[in-house]
Parts: sequence; structure tokens; C-alpha cells
Amino acid sequence: YDLKYEQALSLIQLSKQPNLPIILLKPDNYQADQYASYIRKGVYDILNLDYLDRFYIGLLRALSLSRILLTQQHLMNELESAQTQAQSLAQESNKAIALIQEGIHIQANAEYLALFGIKNEEDIVGLPLLDLLQPKELNDFKLRFKKITQGQFDFGRFDITTLNNHVAIPNPLKIEFLPSTDEDALQITIDIENSESSNITASTTEKNTQKPNTYQLINRTI
Repeated sequence: YDLKYEQALSLIQLSKQPNLPIILLKPDNYQADQYASYIRKGVYDILNLDYLDRFYIGLLRALSLSRILLTQQHLMNELESAQTQAQSLAQESNKAIALIQEGIHIQANAEYLALFGIKNEEDIVGLPLLDLLQPKELNDFKLRFKKITQGQFDFGRFDITTLNNHVAIPNPLKIEFLPSTDEDALQITIDIENSESSNITASTTEKNTQKPNTYQLINRTI
């Protein structure tokens, strides 16, 4: 097509596939010192048909990148869908939910506030997670939390014994950490169902914790 590469770049960057790699066939007046300027503009690579082996290798590299980007996008869509389902399930399952960033609370729902005897959400913003949870096994919690912040969400579901006297339900607390759509944030959920419901579902919960759920498997794959 009679289309300048700048126009092709603009069209693709405005499309639904902005990361589609663009190969530019070597222009007639091309100079080697122009390579970096083309790359900065968004061209993936410049190939020369006079060197077929190099052209073939460059084409394969671009194709591999394209497939990786498509796979990544697919996994991200699956992850977002799974996270939405997990959040919906948490809300329907009567759970206390909060968002944590670098160990600090940035948001919480009404159930989470009531669980710790906090009246206003403004009072929890900026409060360290450890100040509320007050886990009895502090070192074990810190070790798990460190792994969770590194993306190892297989460690994200466990029970803790809290020393916080304001907690409205008996020990142990059933907590779970999940990634959040907010950058560098974690979601913590705490089961606040009554003791009878917890006893009824105890065997089911134990089975579920023996292996990662779908959300954790997708996140691990990414």
C-alpha cells in the first residue's frame, strides 16, 4: 500500500493491538546511524530483503513477540475476569474486605470496619495492617506476607490468631490475600460468617485450601 510508516504506526497505536510489532523494510536512503531514531518512533525492527537469512530470523522474532503479547493479553483478561469473580464471591459470602498498599490500609468495606470496631473509613486509611491484625505468630505472618507481596499467592489463604481485643469474631481469623486491580496493592478478605456456618463449611474450606484456586493458577502462569 502507498502508506508511510508513520501513518502505519499511528493506525496501529490507535487500534486495539497497540503492541503489534511493525517491521520496516529498509528505505532506499537508509543510513545505519538512523536505526535508533526509527526504533524510538515505534518500529520494531528494520529488515533488508537483500539478506534473506537475517530477514527470516527477524521475521520469526517479530512473530514470536506478537504471539507472546497476544498470550499475555489473553492471560490478563482471564486474570481480570477471575479477580472480578473472586471479589463478587467475597461480597456475596459476607466477607470483610480491605485494600493494602505497602502494608498500609488504603480502603475498606463496612464489614471490615465493623470487624475491628472502627466507625469511619477515614480512621483506617494509613493504618498499618499489623496494627489491626496483631497476629500471635508474628514472625510466621511476616514471612507469609513477604512471599505474598512477591506474588506467591499460594500462601495467601491461611488462619491467624489475633491479639486484638476489638475483633468482633472469635479466633482464628480466616484470611486470604489476593492481587488488586490497583497498582502495587493487595486485597485482604476475612471470613466473618458466624461460628455455626464456619463449622458447617469447615471441611469444604479445608479441601479448597489444599490446592490453589483458578485465580491463583492464572496469576502464577503470568
